[in-house]
Amino acid sequence: GDAYAWSPPEGLSATDIYNPIANPQDDITYKVVVETKYGCIDSASVDIIIHEDFTYNIPQDTTMYIGQEYEFDLDPNADVNILWNPGGILDCDDCQTINYKATNDSLVCFEVTLVDPYGCYPKTSEFCITVLKRFSLDVPQVFTPNGDGVNDIVFVRGWGIKELLEFTIFNRWGEIVYSSKDLLEGWDGVYKGRMSNDETFVYQVAVEFYGGRIGTKKGYLSILK
Repeated sequence: GDAYAWSPPEGLSATDIYNPIANPQDDITYKVVVETKYGCIDSASVDIIIHEDFTYNIPQDTTMYIGQEYEFDLDPNADVNILWNPGGILDCDDCQTINYKATNDSLVCFEVTLVDPYGCYPKTSEFCITVLKRFSLDVPQVFTPNGDGVNDIVFVRGWGIKELLEFTIFNRWGEIVYSSKDLLEGWDGVYKGRMSNDETFVYQVAVEFYGGRIGTKKGYLSILK
């Protein structure tokens, strides 16, 4: 019959048969030389890639308030394909890092499946996010714009705020020293290019909460120098 010669021998159950069992410890290329009973010789090779199991951060059930954002990084330790289900709810359906913003009170459940590029080791995790209603509106009474990175800027804060409709700050002369409709922006104490000399101000705020309710607040604001 035909004669077979496999090389290298590492990890092979035999080197002189048609179908040896390969169990290498590392990536390897095996070559086989075949000589037929008629004296014809041919060869072929096969690549074997050792692919190990992978790990990742498993998301757990959590609770958040309406308007909050949930961020999670699966952080797999290998190159894997990812699919989040249901699709279209998260900012990305095949990313390892996802972001979900709660816009209504509900129970939202997700399933994520990870599988390596070779179709091995499929893993699926399920988790749920409970979203609760909580609404509040607040502006700090004091801020310290001294450049130390702590409390340098005064922001509108609160729970369940969908949109900032107004944030206006007046000095003691009734002049508007700051006005914005951007919830991510705040006042750094600068008015007309200079740090304000006044120490006490009046503010008024209006916001729209998730669900449509309007919230307003007025009060005094002080700069602590």
